[in-house]
Amino acid sequence: MAKPNTLNSKPKITDYDFIIKIIQFLESKFGISFFITTMDFDVLYLWWEKRIPFKIIEESISNVINRWNLRKRKIYSFSNFSYEVRKNYKGFLELNVSVERNEDKKEEYDKIEKFFNNYPEELIRLKKEFEDIHEKFKNKGNIDIDNIKEKLLNLFKHNKELDLRTEIFLKNLSPELRKPEIEKKYRINYLLNKFKIPDFDI
Repeated sequence: MAKPNTLNSKPKITDYDFIIKIIQFLESKFGISFFITTMDFDVLYLWWEKRIPFKIIEESISNVINRWNLRKRKIYSFSNFSYEVRKNYKGFLELNVSVERNEDKKEEYDKIEKFFNNYPEELIRLKKEFEDIHEKFKNKGNIDIDNIKEKLLNLFKHNKELDLRTEIFLKNLSPELRKPEIEKKYRINYLLNKFKIPDFDI
């Protein structure tokens, strides 16, 4: 019998952050992008509502793409991953989720150390802020993640690469999904992904 998903009873990230993170994973890892319809958005939103860990989604997407590549089939929608995500999530719930959580924490700690050991030159102006966040993180203090994200956006306010990526992303969205908050989330998540900025909110 499946255990209740107490691990993810509280959402770790917002719905738009979660959705855009998945879209960017598909694009950065596999170079796959397609026109995102409201149906695609609903699929991703459902995954967020169910609090499905990103690791499960990442593995499921990878599995499906590897199988489809062998059959020379083209991914055209996030619904292509629905069955695999549902199956793997069910298996996840039947495991001891506390063990999974400890592994996830260790992985995030490793990412934080790696980030500071290879600190990006482009983010030098924010190094003090990141060091302050790291210190608070180690001491289990309150961390203002939103503040550093705003500073990150301002730092790349007139960045041509980011502007171009964002323009392409918006063109691939159904018109009703082209909202300012989604554009902003895309910009933030693109920068977080590009510079491998870890998640301090764990």
